[in-house]
Amino acid sequence: MRSHDPARLAGIGTSLATDLSRRARIARKEREWATGLGLLDAPMAGADPDLLRAVSYLKAGMRSHALETVRALALRRPSERIPHLMQAHLLMSLAASAEMGAAEGAIRELRTAVALDPEEPRARLFLSRALYAAGRIGEAIAENGRIPAPVPAEAASDRCAMLLAAGDPASAEAACLDA
Repeated sequence: MRSHDPARLAGIGTSLATDLSRRARIARKEREWATGLGLLDAPMAGADPDLLRAVSYLKAGMRSHALETVRALALRRPSERIPHLMQAHLLMSLAASAEMGAAEGAIRELRTAVALDPEEPRARLFLSRALYAAGRIGEAIAENGRIPAPVPAEAASDRCAMLLAAGDPASAEAACLDA
């Protein structure tokens, strides 16, 4: 049984146990996003101290501190891709918590990251996912199609889901076979 399992935490109160379980799920999603963006395993030697601090906040589950730190870093270094990617990650985790405007903010930051390095496939992959999560399926499919080689394996799987959501089962089947 996991330590954040509501049944195990029932002795401390139902609402607190449920809240702790919800926070643990959010923290897991944040770590998954950060890992997917390459933020947690990237070589950090010589990295900006604010980036290191933001990653530390993220690892500790302190997303509001991480977001505040990375926003300042992105403003100070607007031509660097990583602060925009990290800010997008944090905004998407807020969007999952129904934070108003967070998904659109993530899309904006991911577009900036793509513009800074158009040949980097992961930023486009995450942009297509953010567009899809925001319900902008046509844009998500188009962005997924722009992912440069080498195309991450999960891009075809994402495309399959997007095409199914768009009501195009024939194209979805082809994408699923590619996946």
